[in-house]
Amino acid sequence: MTTEEATQMVRATPRSLANQEELTTDDVIQQVQKIQHIMHEVMKDGEHYGVIPGCGKQPALLKAGAEKLGFTFRLVTKYIVERIDFPGDHREYIVTCELTHLTSGQYVGAGMGSCSTKEAKYRYRGNAKVFTGEPVPSAYWTTRKKDRAKAQEMLGGEGYTTGKTESGQWDICEVGEKVEHDNPADYYNTILKMAKKRAHVDAILTATAASDIFTQDIEDLVMNGVMVPTEEAQPVQEPQRVSDPRQTEIEQKNAFKTLVLQKSDTNDCSPDYLRSILIQVQAFSHLTEIPDCTRWLDQHGKIVDGRVEVVPIDAEPQPANTPEDHRAELESICICCAAVSRIPVTSDFKTFSLVAVETPLEVDDICKALSSFKGKDGKIVDGRGIADLSEKALEITLKKARSLEPELQALAQ
Repeated sequence: MTTEEATQMVRATPRSLANQEELTTDDVIQQVQKIQHIMHEVMKDGEHYGVIPGCGKQPALLKAGAEKLGFTFRLVTKYIVERIDFPGDHREYIVTCELTHLTSGQYVGAGMGSCSTKEAKYRYRGNAKVFTGEPVPSAYWTTRKKDRAKAQEMLGGEGYTTGKTESGQWDICEVGEKVEHDNPADYYNTILKMAKKRAHVDAILTATAASDIFTQDIEDLVMNGVMVPTEEAQPVQEPQRVSDPRQTEIEQKNAFKTLVLQKSDTNDCSPDYLRSILIQVQAFSHLTEIPDCTRWLDQHGKIVDGRVEVVPIDAEPQPANTPEDHRAELESICICCAAVSRIPVTSDFKTFSLVAVETPLEVDDICKALSSFKGKDGKIVDGRGIADLSEKALEITLKKARSLEPELQALAQ
């Protein structure tokens, strides 16, 4: 669905949703499609919404995303603040956010949120992660499922944890000492803003009926240590494979159309029906390219009465990735690099970027550039071709290759 089509769809609505006493089925469908369209066309993962690792697959609506939805539906906020003081200069704010429609002035809904200086995030200082530069052993993630104590020993024992660097690599971190703040007043303004944000997000989710698309509070629970991510969210996430730049747009659309017909209980293949399915897939998967959406729908989705549903993991178990799968994935990324005449370069052998070259590139040229590294003596060790990589080297090289996918996706568009 293009922006123009979405605009025409909204203009075609005879009355503002805020002025209607009761919504029709078409109104509800349009409302959901509009939110999904805004999510796809305007919002960005990690800025407006984000999936918290280990806390399910439903994205959490962030402050910027709530503001975008409020702007879209022309909702005006009004805040009612209640303050509660506790011994030791601790304080809690309880905020109610009321929403009204900008043009009609009609009351739409409300939400509540609170925040206190007694929350772990604001009550204590220290406990900061200090990166050691040592990568997390690959066996840690599988061991953690069965024996947490043994997995902790693999990190160095008590006082060590894991942390993700800016380059996306998971390193062992040393945890600093945690002590209580001696002046809670330093956070009065911060907790007021946080309570306001929580109330606003709650109100937006309630007023727009978007709780089935987004969730709330998970990010705060994780940050405060109340919720611990489960083992299902191992940092080795499902790769969002880059689309093959050599595949034509018509071939991409035909492949998606064929799969939709296979998954559906109807023979409808009209442009509007296919567009509706594509938007739903994009909302669930956070992918944008048609081939990527086709792969996701094939592996994780089903279509019931024109609505996309996620197939439960237990209902359709997927085989574990094997070294052969990893080699195939690495080869696919290297092929895409060669196809656009780009070779990965680095200054620290951790973070790579693509540089254009004029000479033809082979797949192994890309792999050798990615698998090279700096030894303990400071000397650069030449990389190897895909077939010559050991399983450990393959795992490390694939991580580097996956970091290039956003850049490749931009080049393919």
